[in-house]
This record gives sequence, structure tokens and C-alpha cells, in this order.
Amino acid sequence: MRKVTTLIRHLSMAAGLLLTNAAIAQTTAFSESMGSVGGTTTIAAHEAANGFDNDAQTMTGTADVRNTLPSSGYAGASGLANIFFTNIPGRFFQIEEINTTGFTGIEISFGIHKSTIASNGSDFLVEVSSDGIVYTPLTFPALPAGSGTAVWHYRTATGTIPATANLRVRFTNNSSTTQYRVDDVLLSVPCPNATVTADGPATLCNGGSVTLTANSGDAYLWSNGATTQSITVSSSATFTVTVTNGACVSTSEPVRVLVYPEPIIGVNSSDDAVCPGESVTLNARLVLPDLIFSEYVEGTSNEKYIEIFNGTGAAVNLANYEYHAFHNGISTPGFIVPLSGALADGDVLVLKNGSAVLYPGGTAAFGVQHNGDDALAIYNVVTASYTDIFGSIGHDPGTEWTAGSPSTLNQTLRRNMDVFSGITVNPNMPGPSGFGTLGSEWAPFPVDDVSGLGSHSTTCNFTWSPATTPATGCTVTATPPTGTNTTYTASGTFNNGCTGSGSVTVNQHEQPTVDAESDQTITLCYGPSCATLTADAVHGEGPFTFNWSNGATGSTITVCPTTTTVYCVTITDANGCTNAPDCAAVTVIDACCGKKNDKVLVCHNGHTICVSSGAVPAHLAHGDQLGECAEGKSHTIVEETAISQSTIAAYPNPFNNTTTIHFDLNNNGNVKVEVLDVHGKVVSLLMNGNLNAGSYNVNWDASVVTPGVYVCKISNGGEISTLRLVVQK
Repeated sequence: MRKVTTLIRHLSMAAGLLLTNAAIAQTTAFSESMGSVGGTTTIAAHEAANGFDNDAQTMTGTADVRNTLPSSGYAGASGLANIFFTNIPGRFFQIEEINTTGFTGIEISFGIHKSTIASNGSDFLVEVSSDGIVYTPLTFPALPAGSGTAVWHYRTATGTIPATANLRVRFTNNSSTTQYRVDDVLLSVPCPNATVTADGPATLCNGGSVTLTANSGDAYLWSNGATTQSITVSSSATFTVTVTNGACVSTSEPVRVLVYPEPIIGVNSSDDAVCPGESVTLNARLVLPDLIFSEYVEGTSNEKYIEIFNGTGAAVNLANYEYHAFHNGISTPGFIVPLSGALADGDVLVLKNGSAVLYPGGTAAFGVQHNGDDALAIYNVVTASYTDIFGSIGHDPGTEWTAGSPSTLNQTLRRNMDVFSGITVNPNMPGPSGFGTLGSEWAPFPVDDVSGLGSHSTTCNFTWSPATTPATGCTVTATPPTGTNTTYTASGTFNNGCTGSGSVTVNQHEQPTVDAESDQTITLCYGPSCATLTADAVHGEGPFTFNWSNGATGSTITVCPTTTTVYCVTITDANGCTNAPDCAAVTVIDACCGKKNDKVLVCHNGHTICVSSGAVPAHLAHGDQLGECAEGKSHTIVEETAISQSTIAAYPNPFNNTTTIHFDLNNNGNVKVEVLDVHGKVVSLLMNGNLNAGSYNVNWDASVVTPGVYVCKISNGGEISTLRLVVQK
């Protein structure tokens, strides 16, 4: 004996974002084909003989069970026995104890035969009850009337069918003229919709992933072939899942997963190597992997334009590309426009309908005749792939793709500046919202607005590190720290929150340094009147160029000053780097006297006298000194000098605005403290007067002079001492 079990199941929805659901399918909750019978019998006798399919339910009624006119003519007709209702009003057939607890959306279907062609079935009742007392009538479509209609028909009764542990379904004939037959009673309930939930956004950045989970079921088949309840996705694709749940088989609506590539940020420097202290200009830009659409105009009549942008960082051969247009949901291009020529980096190509007049530039192309319901694409014939897709290929949205405010019908759309890649994988999504990136990547403008055609640019939303001036933007200035090679990084957050960065390393040349020969003294009219100064390059990359403060350019120079002069030298190495200057002082003693400067001044016993050159050695041997006596005091050339050279110092040195000059005076005398520039010009007189032997400090305020090298000159009679001072600001 055949038995039918209840197949309905309850499916719980997984927690998370509900993305899709499918059309409702049906599954059987209860069915009864009336079994078979040898002739005519009562319902009670047939029930007692276990003639019905279901033993768990109780069948009652005043109708008969017969084998004449077996059911036929509709899908699932079982033939064999059926319930026969004579044309005596009140004859009924009832099925009891059907458990519909937890069910919703129950429908009752059945095969029905009428004996009179004039009848339309309105006098045949289908009712349900949860207590056997109150019955609720259901409705079913009228049976056809007229010739040839006294045959089997299949009808579904709808209405309020309660969820109860003991549902009663009752069929009653109220006609006194028409006899009816009933067979193949079926209670069906909607299958649970196949749904997909995501554990996060379905639009991802490079390196991200999302887990898609189907509702609970017995078996799963995803569009990528997976058979698990959940799949983890890290690349762009459109997914559906078919869930088998007992007799229910339901397929979800498609789910689009979009994975953007990593944003490419190109960074370059105006110089890949700099001298210490020099600055460089740094530039950053978004570099697109291929051509993209940058503007779309769906204007009135023939005012149709499409703009293509090259942001790849190099000129593009357009002969490698085609423009494809897909009209009215077709999946193969209805129009193909081969492109030609070259498109420079940062430039755009505007294609327009041949009859468009609002924008005078651009290239007329017959295939540019899109409406709001069309999909467009840029096709790379070399890689046989799309570089950008506008809309959803193979789907017709009706009149337009829409995302609320942005729409593709009667509107101008401009691509946002932070878009860093085209849509290379077809969304394959139905309906007006199938163009999923419309709202996030495009900005709407009024119809026939062509003011933006002819140019496109990308964002300058870059943050730089380490410090630059300014700290953000496309173009900044940086001064690398002295003595290091520095890597500068530009980073940013772009479309859909994707982040990227790019770097460039700025190398630093070695700082050249120079060592000038130490201070020297010459005496006019006695001995050498010129001095030879030599500078040695200590660091840096040769060859070197020498630059002396007197204009000389050799590494060794001969100078013949007539007054005490400080000579400073800088060098420029092969990298163009220049050092801080180093200086040497040439102290000049004027010992000339006589009408023709043919004699030599000597300070002898506190008196200045002129002697012949031949007499000088003897005077010097007796402790006299060359030159005039200072303030009537003898300044003899002896091992001990009037000023202790070892104790002359400046603190700090180098300095910004002020320094303290310290010196020790061994003898009483007239002391003059002066500051000279590199040309020997006095820039400040700090002291001029008689001092007793001892230690002294003198302050110099250098706030009024320019940065550079200066010489402190301390004179005590004929004795002169110098100290190099470096002013920084």
C-alpha cells in the first residue's frame, strides 16, 4: 500500500545581510489519490479496508468511492478510484487530522469532474476547519461551461487555511442537478526561498574577501561549482546558489561580488640624488591599468556622447581597442566601433553621434546612439578583455539603470576623480539596479550638459611621509635630512575606501669638505711679501672646482695683500654639491720706511727707527721687532707673545646671532678687537683701549650681518691674533 509523508520543512535565515531571494516554489504537504477499488463502495468501507493512501488521516463522508470515469487530462492524474458525489445536496467527503502546524501559504489543489455541461462548479464547496465546528469556505476558479466541458479539470482553492494539528478539508456538493467527482487532493506549501547572506560588504578592495552563506538545506550547488553551504570569495564574479531542501529546489537571485584591484600610485622626484640641504619636487598620481569611461551623455534626440580617458601613464595605441554597444539587453555587441590613432597620457577621446551638435569636438561614430537602458564597454582586442563596462551586459533594465539620483536616462554622468580602475568583469545583474557601481562611481548632471567633455583628471588626495611642504597633494617639496637617503611615500584612500601607496627614494650625495692652509704672516719691505695658500678637498666626488673669496679658482693660490686679509675657499664637486667655506688669514706687517721704501721699520727700545735691510737681523737678534712700535710700547718678537694664542676662543662658534670672544692678555697694552669679513673689511669694532694683563670676554652681536665666515682680529701693539667665526641663521 502506498504512503505519502509530509515533506515540508522550516528553513531559518542565516544572520547577516540578506542579499537575494528566489521565486517561490511548492512542495507537497499532503496528497491523496483515493487508492483503487473494484467497483463502488462507501467511504467508510474503503477507509476500513485501508483503501486510501493515508492511514494516519481519517476519511469520512456520505459520498461514494467509485472506479468509473478515472481521473485524466491533467498533470498528475492518478486514474483508478475517485470520490463520487450524486446530485443530492449535502453529499460530502472529508479528510481529517492533517497536521499543518507551522505551515504558511497552504494551497489545496484537486481534480474535479462535473456531469453537466451547463454547470460551472459554483455549487460545489471546498471548506476547511480546525475544530470540526466552524468551516471556512475556499474559492477556486470557475469550471468552463458549454459543450465538451463535462471532463476532468484541475483546480486550486485559495483562502485562509489554518495552521493546526488537526486540519479538516471538506468537499460538499450542493447541486441537485450536477454530479461531481473528486480525485488527487493535494495540500502544497511554498518552498523556502533560497537566500544568500554575506558576512560583510560585497564590494571589496584588493586582498579582501567576503563569505557568502546559503540558507540551511540538504544540499547546495553554487554557480562556481561549490557544494558547501558557505563559500569565501576574493575575486569579482556573480554568484547564485541552488538549495535542495527535501522536495524543494530553489535558486537564489544573483549576488554580485566586486573586487577592485589595488590602486596604483605613481611617484617621481625632480632629482633622484641631491646635495645636502637641497630640496626636491615630488609628484604623485593615480595610474590606471587601462582605458576607462570618464563621461556619459544621454541627451535629447541625437545628443549622445561617450568620453574615454587614458590615465595609464603612457600614450595608448587606440587601434588596440573597440567601443562596444549592447542595446535592449543583448549579450553580444549590437555596434562595434574600432578606434584609431594615439591617445596621450592624461588625454580623452570623445565619441559622439554623427548628428550631435552641442559639443563641436569629438569623433562622430554611428554606433554612438545609446539610450538609458543600454550597456557600453571598452574592449581591448590584444588581451581579448573588457577594460571598462557601463551597465550590465546581457540585461535590459527597462528604461534606465538607476541608483536613486544617478540615472542613465536623460542625464549627463561624469566619473568620479577617485575612480582608479574600470569595471572589467560584467556585473551580469538583472533589473534597474544591475549597474551596481553607478551610485558610487558616477556623478549626475543635467541633460544636455556637455561642459565637462574634453577633459578628465584624477584625484590629488595623497598624504606624504616623511614631512613635505605641503603635507598633502599631488605636488610637494621635500628637503631630505642631511646624511641620509630618504624614501618618500604618498598614500591615499580612494573609490569604495580602497587604499594604496607609492614611494620614491631620494639619494643624497656626500657633503664635500675642504681644508684651507693655516694662517700666515708676511712683512712688507722685509722678506716675502706674498703668501701661498693651498686647499685640499677632503670629502666629495671629484673632479672639484675651487672658488676663493678673491675670485681665484685653483687649489693653490698666491696672494700679496697689503693689509691683513682673510681668504675663504669653497669647492663644488662633480655632483654640483658645495661645502661650507674654510678660511685662512694672511697677517700683514708694514715694515716699509724711507723715501723709496728701501729701509725697514724696527721697534727698538720703544722707539720706531728705520734701518737698512742688512741691519735687521742684528736688531731682531737683540729682541727688537719689525714694524712700528705700538702706542710707544715695545712689541718684541720673542717666544712668548703678548696675546696667548691658545686661549683665544669664541662660545658658541658657529652661532646664530651672538657669541662671546675670550682672550688672555699676557702684557699690559693697547688692545683693539675687530671683526672683519672675508674681504678684510671691518664690520664691527668691539674694543679699542688700554688693558692690563689678564683674561677678557667681549660679546659680538651678529644679528645685523649676513650668514657667513668672519675673522676676529685682536691687535696688541705689533702682535696680531685671529680667530675664524661662523655665523649661521
